[in-house]
Amino acid sequence: MGFELLPLLTDTEDSYLLIYTTGFLKGKVVITDLEATAFIPSFKSIQSFLEVYFRNTDATTLAYIDWNCDYDVDMPSDEPEILRECWKYIKADNFVSEAQKVMICCMAIYLTPLEQRDSLFYFLQSPFIDDESETTETIVWEAINSFTGDNPYPSAKPVIAALFEAEKFNDYPYKDIIFDGEFKEKGFKVFWRENQFWLVILLLSLLLFISRFFW
Repeated sequence: MGFELLPLLTDTEDSYLLIYTTGFLKGKVVITDLEATAFIPSFKSIQSFLEVYFRNTDATTLAYIDWNCDYDVDMPSDEPEILRECWKYIKADNFVSEAQKVMICCMAIYLTPLEQRDSLFYFLQSPFIDDESETTETIVWEAINSFTGDNPYPSAKPVIAALFEAEKFNDYPYKDIIFDGEFKEKGFKVFWRENQFWLVILLLSLLLFISRFFW
């Protein structure tokens, strides 16, 4: 992935606690599982993790502790030096793997102050969205989350609307609820999507029935 991670402990649910030992994320703590492909930090330091751990001594899994992580798209963490390092990689497109790309781009999203969110339009427009890799969707969705969560950013609406016009990003999971349901599909559009197969069968049957009168 480009940076080294040291495993520290695991739990009964096969979640793992790891710590970055190299790179500009050195000291950051990750909570993840065996299926993880990108190791996005959960805590700023081992001290930060322990503070949360000792406040939740009844927790039986690492995933429970991860709910209280330091990095939240709705409450950006104030780490300008780390943010600058992330953007150096992003602007240079200097990633050793797709996993590293997801991790660094998502960190940039989590660390960007609310008043600087215009910089995150980078992840919602060309050339970034033109990348056909599977990880692009993950990053785009996190960027959308940053504009639509607890602190909605109305200026992002036209950019997000343009994204949803593309089939690639149209299945964003929270589309129906962001901006008070403004992007929720209504009427025939929803009916067609949910019943497309049977409607096509019905149409073909109808055409076959009508054709009998002309042959």
